[in-house]
Amino acid sequence: MKQQQHIIYLPGIGDDWWGVQSLIVKFWRLYGVHGHCHPLPWAGPGEYGDKMTAVLAEIDTLAAAGHLVSLVGASAGATAALNAYVVRRSTVHGVVFISAKLNHPETVSPGLLQRNPSFEVALAAAHANLTSLSAADKKRFHLFYSERDSYVPHRDSFIFGVQED
Repeated sequence: MKQQQHIIYLPGIGDDWWGVQSLIVKFWRLYGVHGHCHPLPWAGPGEYGDKMTAVLAEIDTLAAAGHLVSLVGASAGATAALNAYVVRRSTVHGVVFISAKLNHPETVSPGLLQRNPSFEVALAAAHANLTSLSAADKKRFHLFYSERDSYVPHRDSFIFGVQED
């Protein structure tokens, strides 16, 4: 029996207003993919570690059921996707980054970090995790970036050796 493809989508800061993105990923079924939106309450209560534990638990549950699990992270969500991949690299099939904020943590405004303390922790971890990536890891990644993105400059998304569009 063929493994079912499940993708966990991790939105960025403020990206899942009114649950619209949660609804959109459900339509991925039209393409044979089971989409799961896992919003991270970046500004919400709780420690980042607890929020990452919930992401890892979702990965583990899907993998234990025999599914092929991939991650898609947008903007700040890409930091969580990278961090989850590093912890579950033997489980996660691949990662797609969309306008990923992975590099240059010093360029994030202090106000944004103060309002979203979990992002500050995630960003520091992602920045450190970038150095642990092998060439084989990078072959499992794909980066999408828009020149029109006014929040995340390309240099903040770039990972040497990762295919991008």
